[in-house]
Amino acid sequence: MKNTKLSLIFNSLIVIFVVFATICMYLGVEFMGHTKMLTADSINMLQYYTVQSNLLMGLVAAVYMVYDVLVLTDKVKVIPKWLSLLKLTFTVGVSVTLFTVVFYLAPITGKNFITLFVNSNLFYHLLVPVLAIITFIVFEKCNDIKLSLTPICLIPTVLYGIYYTINAFSHRVNGKIDYAYDWYGFVQGGVFSTIIVLAAMLGFTYLITWALWRLNRKKAT
Repeated sequence: MKNTKLSLIFNSLIVIFVVFATICMYLGVEFMGHTKMLTADSINMLQYYTVQSNLLMGLVAAVYMVYDVLVLTDKVKVIPKWLSLLKLTFTVGVSVTLFTVVFYLAPITGKNFITLFVNSNLFYHLLVPVLAIITFIVFEKCNDIKLSLTPICLIPTVLYGIYYTINAFSHRVNGKIDYAYDWYGFVQGGVFSTIIVLAAMLGFTYLITWALWRLNRKKAT
């Protein structure tokens, strides 16, 4: 019961943070100073994997909150397997966001890396992913998820990769792709390097998936 209560608290924080960050980005509110790093207002914000993964994480966390309450009030005995699998899937999504920012975007940004963690991106790039990882690993027992089901967690990354690649290459002019359509810089090297990057991202995503799945089975009680 203690873990369920803590799961409820952490999922509540995730929902609050996602809602706050989304409203701020949508309205263009910059409460920590002006920055142009991976930010957009209105519907344009949905172009980013970061925003999409956080919104989906917030949605599944809200559903998980409902089931946490149902478990605490003895209305249901266990969290459904489908919800556990969704929680793993979108925890993977925000984890990909966190690690991509830390190990890829921050190094290429250089001394200005701190701009990746201001305003809404403080929540999207750091707070929500960290809370999601802690919640899933420590408080949410998902031992009924078989390893054979974990490739499902790749689906959001695959779909986003397809969208990102088509959108970028469809805006190619004289063989060049403007960074306005390649905001992560993944397809600047052409078709061959894009295939390598996409394959690497899928491998990276599955490594995160396996690690979260394994840690959950080892730590959750």
